[in-house]
Amino acid sequence: WTGIKSRRAPWPPLAAQSADFLDDRQPIPEAAQYDSAQYRASGVEKAFAEGKRQTYDLKQHPQAAQRFAQLLQQYQYKSAIWLYLARAQFHSQEREMARQTLARAGEVMPDLQERFWQPLDKSLLREVRRQAEELQGQVDFYPERLADFAPLIRLYRFLQDTTGAQGVVRIALQRRSGLYQQAEVATGAERLSYLAAAAQWDQLAGS
Repeated sequence: WTGIKSRRAPWPPLAAQSADFLDDRQPIPEAAQYDSAQYRASGVEKAFAEGKRQTYDLKQHPQAAQRFAQLLQQYQYKSAIWLYLARAQFHSQEREMARQTLARAGEVMPDLQERFWQPLDKSLLREVRRQAEELQGQVDFYPERLADFAPLIRLYRFLQDTTGAQGVVRIALQRRSGLYQQAEVATGAERLSYLAAAAQWDQLAGS
């Protein structure tokens, strides 16, 4: 890229505590390399709007992520495209990819690294922590619901929270042991049902 950098007043600093990765109303600063004329000439504005519609109105998050990734090949200095790509990936349960997108955006637009991309990364982690705490509450209240355990362990693994993940595994093992105890005093189909359920918990804990 050899164009002239756009001239405008510096964007006011964005406090880390005010950054909200998922807030669509949050102002998005432009990088020093952004050139509005080149952006308009790239022809990505309409496709970008369609990607936002896919994300929020249609909930077609994987398709939106693919669209935003393609737009970056046409014009990479539009901050909003990077952010909406990360959001679409996040909503597609691709949390690590979303973090990688924010990190890559910081490399492409280093002038926004400390005041925008890094605070957004911290906000993303806060959101995952909130999701983990919410799901942990459900696991604590409904320890018999197998379906909640694997997603919670994935959240803890993403957060690199070994203690939290081990706690979930312990609950699963306790649930498994309880089912085996019930199977010992049951007979027939009921006993087989307990054993099958215990095997599922055993597989979850092992994985």
